[in-house]
Amino acid sequence: DSYLLTTHGDFQANAPILHTSISGVSNHGTNTYGIIFGDGTGNANARGIIPDAQGIFADYGTYGGNRYAHTAQLLLPPYEAVFQSNSWGSGLTSSYSSISSEMDDIIFINDIIICQSQSNAGTTASRPQAWAKNIVAVGGIRHYNTLTDGDDAWNGGASVGPAADGRIKPDLAHFYDNTLTTTGNGGYTSSF
Repeated sequence: DSYLLTTHGDFQANAPILHTSISGVSNHGTNTYGIIFGDGTGNANARGIIPDAQGIFADYGTYGGNRYAHTAQLLLPPYEAVFQSNSWGSGLTSSYSSISSEMDDIIFINDIIICQSQSNAGTTASRPQAWAKNIVAVGGIRHYNTLTDGDDAWNGGASVGPAADGRIKPDLAHFYDNTLTTTGNGGYTSSF
């Protein structure tokens, strides 16, 4: 993703391992990293999905442009990653492309789980990486910050499938609104 506030209080018990240098000042990387790895030290309600895991962070602005090499490095010490999560990607399309094929090849060669956000276009226009056949494409559902699942709905926010060839995409979907997480100013946000 882009930018990570490595000094955020929720990342100190298991300090992030950096796979690239960090560029920019966007909160997005700190937001998405916290959703997965935040330990809830400063706000228990912002605890991530796997707060005791060792997180690794790479900035798409500085990874070098070679996804093959970048992903292969993640399998080696000191990283030894078991999955990769991406909330970024190439320009939107509705088709399986050479970029989609590249991701399938990378996953096959490296035998690693790669999760890819579908995108936020509200149509089948999605990141080409999400159309890969072996990637875990992730979509979004609005939960409107209620405990009632009867109001949970897609409502045209996140990108959707099916793939142009009829495959079911996204593979998984989860809430993507009102999710409390870490932010680049050292605090928390539920909107990003």
